[in-house]
Amino acid sequence: MCTIETQKRQLHTDGDFMEYLTVTIFGDGKNADQALARELSRHGARTHIVTSLTGWLPSAQLAVVRSDTPAGRAAAESIDASAAIDAVITCEFDADVPLRPTVDGLTASRGRGRHISLVRHPHIDQDLVDESPADLDSIDEISAEQFAHVVVAELQTLADIA
Repeated sequence: MCTIETQKRQLHTDGDFMEYLTVTIFGDGKNADQALARELSRHGARTHIVTSLTGWLPSAQLAVVRSDTPAGRAAAESIDASAAIDAVITCEFDADVPLRPTVDGLTASRGRGRHISLVRHPHIDQDLVDESPADLDSIDEISAEQFAHVVVAELQTLADIA
């Protein structure tokens, strides 16, 4: 059986880094999640969008956790501290969500195959259509497509350090 680490090493040499991987998206299933699923699919990944308050799924090894959604918050609060996972946790700049202790605690065990990243971003305007690159520090709102590009770029960074 091939582990996610072995798959990543193989894919770095054989093609797109996400081909054959499944990314679990903890979100609301709306435009931002759909844009993210499209962008991940463009890179060859399959996606599984979780919108219910299930908390962390033990099967999730590569995930995007949208803390601006109930499903994302539930997942972030219940990530298994012993799981070997790669995850990008997203959080709006002005969100009142205490994620830094969660992220710091999870990354403390990085040597056991855990790679967690926190991406702070402007408010996602679900109706805005803009696919141009976004400078997250200079805009008030981000389109779903811009959000997807930023998150996939961060997943690529996680894959590079894994």
